[in-house]
Amino acid sequence: MKKKRVTRKEIAELANVSPSTVSRALSGHPSIPKSTAEKILKIAEKLNYVPSYLAKSFYQKKSYRLGAVIPYCATKDKIETVPSEYFSQMLYGCIISASSQNYTISVISDDGLDEKELARYVLSHMVDGLIFFGTKFNDKRFEYLLKEEIPFILVYNYLPDRDCLFVDIDCESGMREVFEYLIKKGVKSYGFLGGNKEFVDAIDREKTFLNLVKEFNINEFLLVEGDFSRESGFAAAPKFIEKGLPEAILCANDQMAFGLIRGFQKSGIKVPEDVKIVGFDNQEISLLSSPSITTINNPFYMVGKLAAKNLINFLNKKEIETKKLKSTLIIRESA
Repeated sequence: MKKKRVTRKEIAELANVSPSTVSRALSGHPSIPKSTAEKILKIAEKLNYVPSYLAKSFYQKKSYRLGAVIPYCATKDKIETVPSEYFSQMLYGCIISASSQNYTISVISDDGLDEKELARYVLSHMVDGLIFFGTKFNDKRFEYLLKEEIPFILVYNYLPDRDCLFVDIDCESGMREVFEYLIKKGVKSYGFLGGNKEFVDAIDREKTFLNLVKEFNINEFLLVEGDFSRESGFAAAPKFIEKGLPEAILCANDQMAFGLIRGFQKSGIKVPEDVKIVGFDNQEISLLSSPSITTINNPFYMVGKLAAKNLINFLNKKEIETKKLKSTLIIRESA
């Protein structure tokens, strides 16, 4: 025979308070006197009372779920989405952070959802807010969501001149360490292999490179465009050779650094003897490379964790923490 579940109403009767007082006491609401809260907690513990989150959601008009929006595009040839190594770390950070505050994460596949479809997830109380991964710099949907006051936070993206929640890394701190490190090694000429400028990371990392060469009075530098892929890194090798091989090249991510090293090796150019290579992100591929890639650590897990925390804090009108996390240099064999 199934054991009868203790209800909030029964706790209220035993404590001689209203059911709403029981709810507030169990959630730690400051309006409930300490003596009353302790009395209710003791009764609840004695009766093994388990609150119904479904009832709580209905009463408070909250789902206690956040929607992790993941771009997804499938063709007959391939599936395009956020790289799994990035996504797994960021999503795990979101889950850990959300669960610590009694929220869950629902994954929303963004295969071209328009702004109204995205808003409907929140307006229908399927989720309380949205966390966007892997979005492009010029995504027009965010203007609509801001206008309709839909709670959301951007990860590795932001809206210039708009008061919008976002979490990113400070690429300048890690790249500054790279320049200081290479200058001490006597490096005088530099190259930069950029990423896909549809994404804000590519724009910021190239801009930071240009700011730092100016700050450190470096006159010999050149730029080559890539698209964050290994293939674009491999294809960039002859371009650097043709333009005049610099002593060191900074890449906008580790995938391109890996491809660039392979491209140089095919041309008989040794890394780091002939040219030093530095990546960005500290992906697993940076360790699988030979030589292993000197890189800049990108704390994906912590970014995901902070994204969920800040969105939940925003929903509950609490303080929002730092929006940008520090990046740091990791020295390996390629530089």
